[in-house]
Amino acid sequence: MFDEIFYINPEYHKALDDIESMYYNGLDISFILLEMKRYVEKNAFSPGEKEGLMQYLIMFLRKFLKDEGDNESLRILDSILDSIENYDELEEIYQEDFGKQEESD
Repeated sequence: MFDEIFYINPEYHKALDDIESMYYNGLDISFILLEMKRYVEKNAFSPGEKEGLMQYLIMFLRKFLKDEGDNESLRILDSILDSIENYDELEEIYQEDFGKQEESD
Protein backbone atom coordinates (compact mmCIF):
# COMPACT_ATOMS: atom_id res chain seq x y z
CA MET A 1 0.00 0.00 0.00
CA PHE A 2 2.66 2.52 0.99
CA ASP A 3 4.77 1.75 -2.06
CA GLU A 4 1.82 2.95 -4.16
CA ILE A 5 1.47 6.11 -2.10
CA PHE A 6 5.11 7.06 -2.51
CA TYR A 7 5.40 6.05 -6.16
CA ILE A 8 5.41 9.71 -7.23
CA ASN A 9 8.46 10.59 -5.15
CA PRO A 10 10.77 7.66 -4.33
CA GLU A 11 12.71 9.91 -1.96
CA TYR A 12 9.87 9.53 0.53
CA HIS A 13 10.88 5.89 1.06
CA LYS A 14 13.76 7.16 3.19
CA ALA A 15 11.24 8.73 5.55
CA LEU A 16 9.57 5.36 6.06
CA ASP A 17 12.92 3.70 6.76
CA ASP A 18 13.81 6.49 9.18
CA ILE A 19 10.54 6.06 11.08
CA GLU A 20 11.20 2.35 11.52
CA SER A 21 14.80 3.01 12.55
CA MET A 22 13.82 5.62 15.14
CA TYR A 23 11.25 3.23 16.61
CA TYR A 24 13.72 0.33 16.81
CA ASN A 25 16.29 2.64 18.42
CA GLY A 26 13.82 3.28 21.24
CA LEU A 27 12.96 6.89 20.49
CA ASP A 28 9.62 8.02 21.87
CA ILE A 29 6.58 8.67 19.74
CA SER A 30 6.57 12.44 20.35
CA PHE A 31 10.13 12.65 18.99
CA ILE A 32 9.28 10.50 15.97
CA LEU A 33 6.30 12.76 15.20
CA LEU A 34 8.48 15.85 15.53
CA GLU A 35 11.06 14.37 13.14
CA MET A 36 8.28 13.50 10.70
CA LYS A 37 7.10 17.12 10.83
CA ARG A 38 10.65 18.36 10.19
CA TYR A 39 11.00 15.97 7.26
CA VAL A 40 7.75 17.22 5.75
CA GLU A 41 8.78 20.87 6.15
CA LYS A 42 12.06 20.17 4.41
CA ASN A 43 10.79 17.98 1.57
CA ALA A 44 7.25 19.10 0.71
CA PHE A 45 6.71 22.39 -1.06
CA SER A 46 3.06 23.37 -1.04
CA PRO A 47 0.77 23.45 2.00
CA GLY A 48 -1.37 20.73 0.43
CA GLU A 49 1.64 18.51 -0.20
CA LYS A 50 2.84 19.07 3.37
CA GLU A 51 -0.54 18.12 4.84
CA GLY A 52 -0.86 15.09 2.58
CA LEU A 53 2.65 13.84 3.27
CA MET A 54 2.24 14.26 7.02
CA GLN A 55 -1.04 12.33 6.93
CA TYR A 56 0.59 9.51 4.95
CA LEU A 57 3.53 9.33 7.36
CA ILE A 58 1.12 9.19 10.30
CA MET A 59 -0.86 6.43 8.55
CA PHE A 60 2.39 4.54 8.02
CA LEU A 61 3.43 4.98 11.66
CA ARG A 62 0.01 3.85 12.88
CA LYS A 63 0.08 0.75 10.64
CA PHE A 64 3.67 0.03 11.64
CA LEU A 65 2.82 0.20 15.36
CA LYS A 66 -0.17 -2.11 14.82
CA ASP A 67 2.02 -4.58 12.94
CA GLU A 68 4.55 -4.48 15.78
CA GLY A 69 1.75 -5.10 18.30
CA ASP A 70 2.77 -1.98 20.24
CA ASN A 71 -0.62 -0.91 21.55
CA GLU A 72 0.89 1.38 24.18
CA SER A 73 2.74 3.45 21.57
CA LEU A 74 -0.37 3.45 19.41
CA ARG A 75 -2.38 4.90 22.30
CA ILE A 76 0.32 7.53 22.87
CA LEU A 77 0.26 8.42 19.17
CA ASP A 78 -3.52 8.80 19.17
CA SER A 79 -3.42 10.81 22.40
CA ILE A 80 -0.86 13.23 20.96
CA LEU A 81 -2.75 13.64 17.70
CA ASP A 82 -6.04 14.20 19.56
CA SER A 83 -4.45 16.89 21.74
CA ILE A 84 -3.13 19.12 18.96
CA GLU A 85 -4.86 21.43 16.54
CA ASN A 86 -1.96 21.59 14.08
CA TYR A 87 1.40 19.93 13.58
CA ASP A 88 3.29 23.02 14.77
CA GLU A 89 2.31 22.04 18.31
CA LEU A 90 4.42 18.87 18.09
CA GLU A 91 7.51 20.79 19.25
CA GLU A 92 5.73 21.74 22.49
CA ILE A 93 4.49 18.17 23.03
CA TYR A 94 8.00 16.82 22.59
CA GLN A 95 9.48 19.39 24.99
CA GLU A 96 6.87 18.42 27.61
CA ASP A 97 7.60 14.70 27.15
CA PHE A 98 11.36 15.31 27.23
CA GLY A 99 11.00 17.29 30.46
CA LYS A 100 9.01 14.46 32.05
CA GLN A 101 11.68 11.94 31.04
CA GLU A 102 14.48 14.02 32.56
CA GLU A 103 12.55 14.31 35.83
CA SER A 104 12.04 10.54 36.03
CA ASP A 105 15.74 9.80 35.37
